[in-house]
Amino acid sequence: MAAVRPEHNAKRKIQALERRKLLIDSLIAFMRTHPNISSEATLPPLRNRTGLYFYDIALIRPLRVKGKPVLRLESTVAAQVACMTVARR
Repeated sequence: MAAVRPEHNAKRKIQALERRKLLIDSLIAFMRTHPNISSEATLPPLRNRTGLYFYDIALIRPLRVKGKPVLRLESTVAAQVACMTVARR
């Protein structure tokens, strides 16, 4: 049986939470910058993330690209598929 290293396990979990926090912070910054646009959206959970869903128009999802948080605007078809996969769970 492998030795348990609680400090190492805690460090990895803290890093994972910090990565999630960066993604949420990028959505918050977008909403503060564009309050009129973001007021029309809902916040559905999307595969361990939260995104902005504009009904039948688009979806804005936070992603990590090269270690940095970015927001991706996806079209209606992709937004409907993403919300359908969430609804099936």
